[in-house]
Amino acid sequence: MTKLFIFDYDNTIAHRKSPASPEIISSLVRLQENHDIAVLTGDRTYKQFKDWVVKKMPKSNNILLCTEYGNIVYRKDPCWTKIYHATKFNTSYKGEILQLWERP
Repeated sequence: MTKLFIFDYDNTIAHRKSPASPEIISSLVRLQENHDIAVLTGDRTYKQFKDWVVKKMPKSNNILLCTEYGNIVYRKDPCWTKIYHATKFNTSYKGEILQLWERP
């Protein structure tokens, strides 16, 4: 069964504002053999993700790059394409979201 593993970039995959280490890249490559991966970041750009992670991985077809706090999502199929771009937060959901946070 394929699973989706979601990682935050800064201080999880790499030190803040740094490229991922060879050891982390190797671990992601092994994980990617049987699973999908999503990497999220707050203020990293698409170009930084490509330079710091994707170019170092031999296969990148099952990776989602989620930049700008997850508001823009890219997928390779067969080339890198923006598949989601949040425009504006819909405030009609605000009450429902706050209720979820208040649950025990």
